[in-house]
Parts: sequence; structure tokens; C-alpha cells
Amino acid sequence: MLAEFYRQYRETRSLGRMPDDLINAFLAIEDQRFYEHSGIVPQRIVRAAIINLQQGRISQGASTITQQLAKNLVAGTQRTITRKFMEMLISFQIERHYSKDQILELYLNHIFLGDRDHNAHGVQSAAKAYFGKNVEDLTLAECATIAGMPKAPNMYSPARNPEASLRRRNYILYRMRYLGFITEEEYEEAVNEPIQVDTYRPPKNEKAPYFVEYMKRKLANHPDIGYDGLYHRGLKIHTTLDMDIQEVTDRHLKEALPEIEARWQHNRNERGLYLWEKDEPLKTNWRHLVRIDRVTEDTLYVSYRDYRSEIELPDPLPYHQPDQILRPNYFVEITVLSIDEENKRFEAKLNDETILQGAAVVLENATGNILAMTGGYDFFDEDNNGQWNRATQAYR
Repeated sequence: MLAEFYRQYRETRSLGRMPDDLINAFLAIEDQRFYEHSGIVPQRIVRAAIINLQQGRISQGASTITQQLAKNLVAGTQRTITRKFMEMLISFQIERHYSKDQILELYLNHIFLGDRDHNAHGVQSAAKAYFGKNVEDLTLAECATIAGMPKAPNMYSPARNPEASLRRRNYILYRMRYLGFITEEEYEEAVNEPIQVDTYRPPKNEKAPYFVEYMKRKLANHPDIGYDGLYHRGLKIHTTLDMDIQEVTDRHLKEALPEIEARWQHNRNERGLYLWEKDEPLKTNWRHLVRIDRVTEDTLYVSYRDYRSEIELPDPLPYHQPDQILRPNYFVEITVLSIDEENKRFEAKLNDETILQGAAVVLENATGNILAMTGGYDFFDEDNNGQWNRATQAYR
């Protein structure tokens, strides 16, 4: 498996692997009589209807867990009387064909529990997204936190609004104690537990990332696949990539670029000595090789014959192996910004804006199949245009 493309981050768990505290937290806040009703609770509907009539709009919900599942799967989210009626009919059908445990498992695996940054669907995905752990490893307090999100995922996200999430969590813990799901001691311990978010991002495109992105662009523009097929149809895409060859290609490129950089530095040193002996004058806005006198953590002290300058080092440094480049008596290329002839000083900046890059493609001659593709030193290095694929996007 090279990569997965999706718009919904979802992992599933069987009901048996979900902790009782999580199940009880959802029942306490969403539907305490879930195992007793047949899909709807008429009393809740009447009470909500009275409130909605008084306010002149649909502001009060009365949905059971079965109704919420029906809404998410089939009925849609439009707040109308027609949609509500459809939701009730579908709920009856769900209750006829599935057991309570099956309905609850589907609900807990399907419900949206994400905010603007965490597109989590289902309790396992939420456990990973907010606490960096599997659902079976959640504490009581963490279970209550996740159970508090369906009402308003952005508002009660522990990552985005920890204070609101904490208030919602503690109310759910109060409900669990009131309904007898937890003891007074468990309640006290859980309400005093701080919310500690450990955000998690599922890995994407870590194997052969340049090739994966190249294929993603091809597939998104393919007439039979397109954007919808790539992200929503659950397709399995088979490629020509050979991971053994890909790993060799990646390794050799990463080994070769620092070696080339070292040879490049050797040539600069020779060129710098030549210019030093030739005594070419410094010129404003010109690129020039200057000698390194001293290096500190954040400053480079350089000179050109009688002229001196201090250059602030950028972060990150534009070299694969800075300790092999920034050494006393070595030469670096700079651009002269200004010259103070009286004090024999000049201002300058380093010219190396990005680290040395390279690319490699391995093709099978007989077929033209791509066996390996590497478009740069590090795809995930945002500071050095890592995602720019020099194999397919750069001009020679």
C-alpha cells in the first residue's frame, strides 16, 4: 500500500472493542432509553414540537440514536418537517432489520466527530485525532469528551475550544453519575482530569511520495476516474512502481547530493582563492565569494581582503551538511548589499536560498513503465520546496 486518498478520515471498531464508558457516555447524553424504544420516542417529539412552535422555527431536536443514524445515512441534514418525517420512517425500518447492538456500532463508527482541522468520522478516528490512541485505551474523561462532540463538533472540539469541551464533558460525566453508569469516586476523578490533546494525523504518501502525487494528478484528470473517483469511490489503483527499486533510488539520491555538495564546495574554495589573489574589487549588488573567518550559532563572520562583514545565518541553513560548508577559511557566495569604504565594511546576504536538489526516474525500457521516481531530496521539507517534483515539473 503506497497511499490512501480520502475526504473523510475513518477507522472502524467493533462494538465489543469499544469501552463501556464510551458507550454509556453516548447513551447518557444522546439517548438513555436507546435499548427500550423502537426507533423514536413520542414524548421527546411532542416536547420538541411545542418548543419549536413557541419559537417559530426548528430549534429543538428530539432524535434518538437510530434517528441520527437515519439522518446521517439517508435522510440528510436539512431542517424541515418533510426530512424529519422521512427520518422517522427510515428509523422504523432500521429497527426492524438490525439489532440494537448493530445499530449502535454503525452509529459510533459513522458519526462525524471532527472540527475544521480533524475530519474524523467515528469514535476510533476521533480517539486517534484528539488523543493519539485507540478507542479501547481511552480514559473515562476522554470518552465523555468525545461523546460531547456530536451536538456541535467545532464548538466542543477539545483541540479548538478546550474550555467549552471541558464544560460539555463535565456535564456528560454528571449525567453518567446521575444514571448510575459511574460511581461518585469515578466521577470526581474524571472531572478533575485536565483535557490533554495529542493530535494525530494519519500518515499520507510516505512511500514514494513524488510518484504518488504524480499519479494523483493523472487520476484526478482521468475521464473515467476524476476527482470523485479518486476520493469517494473506494477504488484500488495498481501501479507499475517497484518498491525495491524505489528504495534504492531514494537512498542513492540522498547519499549523492551531499557528496556533490562537498565537491561543489571544494570548487568554490579554489575559485575563492583565485579571486582573492586576483584582487577583484567588491561591487554593490554583485555576487562574490568571501572567506569565512569565524562561525557562531547565528552569525557568519566573513572577509574579502581588507573588508569585513557579519552575516546573520538563515534558519534553516541552505545546506545538506552545514558543518562541511561553514568552516573557517572556506569560501561562501554572497551578494554585496552595500559598502562602507571608509571603515572597510560591507553588508551582504548568503546566496544559497535552497539546498542542493536532484531528481531520478527509473523506466523499464521494454514497456516505458515507471519503476521508481524521486523528485527531490525530501518531499516533506516545506522550507525547500519539497513537494516540487523536479522529475516531472522542472525544466531542464
